[in-house]
Amino acid sequence: MDAIQSYLKEATATNITLDVPGLEYAFRRRLEKEAEFFASKPSNLEMVQKLTMLLKFASTLPFPMVLWEVQNISYRPIITTMDELREEAQSGNEPAKALFDALAQLRESLRINGQ
Repeated sequence: MDAIQSYLKEATATNITLDVPGLEYAFRRRLEKEAEFFASKPSNLEMVQKLTMLLKFASTLPFPMVLWEVQNISYRPIITTMDELREEAQSGNEPAKALFDALAQLRESLRINGQ
């Protein structure tokens, strides 16, 4: 991700015209693939954190990202897993709380409303 940021800064500094639609498409497809990985195992903290990190990175890109499909793929796994974890997380189970909090952060990154 650092290399991508460096290349984008260099392109801006040297007035290189970027293929914004192509870049957006490539990165969006990567996000969609990561969302599918996450959706297959929504209780995997590492996958939750990776998708969140990629979404935060996407928000720093100098072009808008279309996240509709990523939101659709992720919605049910986020909501369902959070519902399943809520009681355990509130009762002090630290792994459950860590996963619940990470899912809440992912939900926020995707701008998904929830409880």
